[in-house]
Amino acid sequence: NLLTNSTKYAAGKPIKVEVTKENKFAKVSIKDQGRGIAQEDHERIFMRFERADNSQRGMGLGLFISKEIINMHAGQIRIKSEVGQGAEFIIELPFS
Repeated sequence: NLLTNSTKYAAGKPIKVEVTKENKFAKVSIKDQGRGIAQEDHERIFMRFERADNSQRGMGLGLFISKEIINMHAGQIRIKSEVGQGAEFIIELPFS
């Protein structure tokens, strides 16, 4: 879902995917060069039926489902983004 969103909102621009191990966590970062997401929307976009951009098609479930799956694996997801600066989604999962 995160890659699909990146290709949708940053069409034609590079997407950087990085996987690292930090302490006891696997960290996955997906960074695009799209239009970005306003700070006030950062929490809301992970809620059921919410989207940052209502002009796009979809039900607003992708990020909600992604967060639920990550939570079920004792991980977390967060976003770094500003309008006009692209978006970076960071996933951290326990690594054994």
